[in-house]
Amino acid sequence: MYVEVMDTNEHRPELSESVYRVNIAESAEVGTAVVQLSATDKDVGQRLFFSLHAASSPASLELFRVDSLTGVVSLIKPLDR
Repeated sequence: MYVEVMDTNEHRPELSESVYRVNIAESAEVGTAVVQLSATDKDVGQRLFFSLHAASSPASLELFRVDSLTGVVSLIKPLDR
């Protein structure tokens, strides 16, 4: 999964980590929080919204969702390797 922060203001938001690496057990239950994304934006008074748009494996977009306000990425389907 690839995460990109998009901006329409003067300053580009920055993720707190350049790469997020996580290990997920195959037995993880649907709804399990996988990672908490965090970003900052120097634009005053602007709120950040997170979303998933593209992935090196499009199937991963069917496995994960991100809460647009909190940045929590969670599992939405059982993993099957």
